[in-house]
Amino acid sequence: NLKNNNFAGFKFNTLDKNLREYEIEYSGLKIGTHSWNFKVEDEFFDNFEYSEIHHAHLNVDVIMDKQERLMIFDFNISGFVSLPCDRCLDNMNVDINGSKRLIFKLGKYYSEETDEIIIIPEQNNIIDLSGFIYEFITIMIPIRNVHPNDLNGNSKCNSEILEKLKKHTSKPQLDPRWNKLKDL
Repeated sequence: NLKNNNFAGFKFNTLDKNLREYEIEYSGLKIGTHSWNFKVEDEFFDNFEYSEIHHAHLNVDVIMDKQERLMIFDFNISGFVSLPCDRCLDNMNVDINGSKRLIFKLGKYYSEETDEIIIIPEQNNIIDLSGFIYEFITIMIPIRNVHPNDLNGNSKCNSEILEKLKKHTSKPQLDPRWNKLKDL
């Protein structure tokens, strides 16, 4: 049963059963601290239409401090995602480690006050964390992903690809008229 969701400014398709484990039914929980641990792996990212992540192994620890009219969620995310190297395009594991916080306040209607504070309707009793977890993981990915160098300072990138790139990359030819300026 496929449903289309609008969430935090982007659309994703979810198969109801696949992401149900990320739904928190908070109305029946007592005031105080509650915690969950989610294993986020390949199947999770298959639910997001334009996800660039297809292989991952992450732990997401969620601690919720439930108060009378608000809930504070602290997310601790650790593990890795597999992404193509920006230089050689071979897959590489990229470490993901970080923390995020979300505050949900009860109100009349849904509203995002800031990146951290969200107003949810009082009649709601479930918060779906899947979209937030997806967003947090994607923003924790470094902008540039390149294989690290080994102990000798040599790149761990695919050497065949690097050789092909070297052959097809030419150094720019300087205009000979500029050579006269070097003599000055």
